[in-house]
Amino acid sequence: MRWAPILAVISLGGCAPAQPGLDELPARSLDGCHLRDLHAKPGVDVAIAIDTSGSTAAPSGADIDGNGTVGEFRGGVMTDRADSLLAAQVAGIKSMVAGGDLHDLRITLISYSGDDRFDDPATAKRFPDAILRGALTSDPRDLKAALERVLKGGSRGTSSFSAAMRRSLEALDVGWSRAPSDGRRRVVLLLADSPDPILPAPTQYFYRSRDGIPHGSYVRTDPRMATVAERAIRSGVVVNTFGLGPAAAEDPPHALSRVAGATGGRYRAVKDPTELHCLLMSALAQ
Repeated sequence: MRWAPILAVISLGGCAPAQPGLDELPARSLDGCHLRDLHAKPGVDVAIAIDTSGSTAAPSGADIDGNGTVGEFRGGVMTDRADSLLAAQVAGIKSMVAGGDLHDLRITLISYSGDDRFDDPATAKRFPDAILRGALTSDPRDLKAALERVLKGGSRGTSSFSAAMRRSLEALDVGWSRAPSDGRRRVVLLLADSPDPILPAPTQYFYRSRDGIPHGSYVRTDPRMATVAERAIRSGVVVNTFGLGPAAAEDPPHALSRVAGATGGRYRAVKDPTELHCLLMSALAQ
């Protein structure tokens, strides 16, 4: 994880531009994905966990909204808010939903970050680490509404993978010890811009200095992930992971690759964020 841009994003706080609307993000065609099967296998329930940590406000390095310019930080301000890592994730899912066959595919959307205690330093208000944005559905209108809620929620906090996995399993109605008996496959697609979970050290006190930059300690291991991964394995849930931004530049092994391998899934480095929809559909078409 590259800390300089992360701290810059966090320190901006309420000064950052508002999030783009879903209509500003184009739906890219699946025709250019070079997939043998453009449609997901039938009878699949999918939980997509979207990383909304503070660092996802950073530039994705790609022209996500297709306006001919690539957003970047200039003077601490994002020049094109619709080219952020958060926008890249939402645009990829929007394209997958628009171009895929949802006949027997149900999708639930979760956004996740982590409590870093920077969200409201005046009141130390805590925010949930993972939020259900939309229940299982095959209705594109419901999915678009859920994606709008993710965008409006913005980027804040750190990266809690265990919270994302736990809430995904809950949304898929998965028990602790055995797979559901309805015959449907259950898959988690976990998106992240960090190769490992990054959480505040629980014994440290976090504060803002006079320069506006938050200070504190972070940990990159989360023992809760093993517990949630074991639950997924026992219930037959496959977790596929996707690394964007800094995570795409990190070579495995790391947490994203380990959790995917342990559950029978695959880690995919998203080198080009504009091709995320292709990688998502590839995971579902396996």
